[in-house]
Amino acid sequence: MISSLIDSMSTNNININIDFQSLSEEIAVIFTTSRLSNETISIYEGIRTRLDRMMKLGIRSDCSVEIYGSARSGFGIVGSDLDLNLTFPQAVEELEVLKRIKKTIRNSCISSNIIEARTRILKFRLTSHPDVDSSISLNNYFALRNTELLNTYSKIDERVPQLVVTVKHWAKMMGIADTIQHTLSQYAHSLLVIYFLQRRQPPILPNLQNDNKISDFYQEFDCGFDRDYEKYRELAQRNTETIGELLYNYFRFYESFGWYDTIVDISRLERARKESKPIKSQWTKLICIRDPFLTVRNLGDVCNKEGSRKVISEFGYAAAMISEGRSLAYVLNNNMS
Repeated sequence: MISSLIDSMSTNNININIDFQSLSEEIAVIFTTSRLSNETISIYEGIRTRLDRMMKLGIRSDCSVEIYGSARSGFGIVGSDLDLNLTFPQAVEELEVLKRIKKTIRNSCISSNIIEARTRILKFRLTSHPDVDSSISLNNYFALRNTELLNTYSKIDERVPQLVVTVKHWAKMMGIADTIQHTLSQYAHSLLVIYFLQRRQPPILPNLQNDNKISDFYQEFDCGFDRDYEKYRELAQRNTETIGELLYNYFRFYESFGWYDTIVDISRLERARKESKPIKSQWTKLICIRDPFLTVRNLGDVCNKEGSRKVISEFGYAAAMISEGRSLAYVLNNNMS
């Protein structure tokens, strides 16, 4: 079903008529209007500072509050939640501490609720910022490291945040960036862009988890990566593709991607193939995106068959519409469904 949909929309069957300059100009507008503004980031930092002070006074003096996720990675878009982590020097009893946090901030909140998710969190809204959906987790080391990794990638070339923000906006508009609806998370879409940019010729992004890194093991996983992004900037500039060309080629790349036998894995440059796994394994899913540090986790595991079909179909649809000379605005306002 999926392969027939993709074949019917394949850009190989379309006369390409693309105004890449106009496409780049559209992307510039989307990037400016859709990315998380410096003002919002400043507000988020103010909330973090306030909560850090409250946690040190009400929970423990040796804890600290840090921002993770898109609000810190450089890939935030308008409407991004504020994800916070409360770090302790050692392990704590998660549920009990979250209950204490809820009690500590209750007079400052209009709502708060402990959510039993993959990582247990406390979701809340402060009275002072009722429009900011916030959450706090405990000792979420992998999330902090993933944020640092993405932020480092974002600094290598200006086209990186431009493409990620545009793709995340597109995915949101297409309804394929919602794990509750069994499609991909915004984080997964960010990894798809990084994987694509690592494979351009010449590449725009390197593999920061290569042999030049300093290993840093947490549990049994190596969370080390090369933080010296400046040395990669000159290499990135050897690729002269415009942002419009990159977006179009991004859609084409995943339109014809080997979803049936390939794992998207930004931690390695060689192709990661799906292996024969037990029928219930998460790695038998159609969409497999490996978390760069917590390597046993497949970010595509949230997608059911319908969600996977929709995600992959939208890549083909976007590539086909742009190939026909349609504007990005047209694509954003007309999805497959």
